[in-house]
Amino acid sequence: MKKKLISLAVAGALAAPMAASAQGTNVTLFGSVQAEYATVNKDGQSSQALIGDDTGRSRWGAHITENLGGGLKAKARVEYGFNTGSGALGVARERWVALANDSWGEVKFGRVQSPFKDFAGGMTIDPFAYTTLQASGSGGTMTASANGLGSGAQSFVNSAARYDSPKVEGFSFSGLLMPGDSNRLDPANVISPSSDYQGSQSNSGGEDGEWDFQVAGKYEAQVQEHNFGVFGGYSRDNLSTRQKTGNVGYPALVNNEHVWRGGALWNYRNFKLHGQYENINNAIGAASCTNAAALGNPATGKVIHVANVIRQ
Repeated sequence: MKKKLISLAVAGALAAPMAASAQGTNVTLFGSVQAEYATVNKDGQSSQALIGDDTGRSRWGAHITENLGGGLKAKARVEYGFNTGSGALGVARERWVALANDSWGEVKFGRVQSPFKDFAGGMTIDPFAYTTLQASGSGGTMTASANGLGSGAQSFVNSAARYDSPKVEGFSFSGLLMPGDSNRLDPANVISPSSDYQGSQSNSGGEDGEWDFQVAGKYEAQVQEHNFGVFGGYSRDNLSTRQKTGNVGYPALVNNEHVWRGGALWNYRNFKLHGQYENINNAIGAASCTNAAALGNPATGKVIHVANVIRQ
């Protein structure tokens, strides 16, 4: 099978902070807009072309910070993503409130990023993130959007609390706790009028009130012009009642999802070498270890993401 991909992108960015109020509140409006022409030609299928932003780089939002005194800050963020080639107004990205202090770190509440996505590996070391190559389903180190609680480029974790520690002598820590992801606090919340299943549609959390979680840590050091780092983490996604009992078209599952991750990075000037290893057990979502790891076909596997070498 041969696949050819050609893309031409024009992107612009906007970041406009508003004037701070007398109470010490600062509101920053931010955003980026990308319009891209891309065509994909795959053997045995019709060629596809578009003008838009399937990569998900276009977004807009507001970030709010208020000084509460004593080194304590209140924060909030609302962000939406959109496609420049369509008429849709946008889809929700991050939406949270937080308390932060330089001495003990930051705690967020709401719809947040996954530590596996923006803290330890994942999108932080993926050179193909937000590119047409990855959006087309090829390449990239984290094409698994559901595996590992929101690790994909366009995925987030609902109804969660996340803690990020300050960096102490090169060490830092991040943890995420998810008590549930019900669309409503109502046990009669059904899938559809034709279904008798009750509860949330999400793979994570759910009507049972399971406590899913994810933890990650890393160490970073700089020696002259060399930057070194190692990271690791663990993610657990508990089965909900829907997944245990099965539903129309989906067999019942038995075990919770467990993902172990480890990796390292080395940067020297503009040269970067990154690597990541994952051990995935009973993948509930679309796991990177196998194409068969869909909701109704759990899988176990080990993944070594090929190290990325970049010369800028």
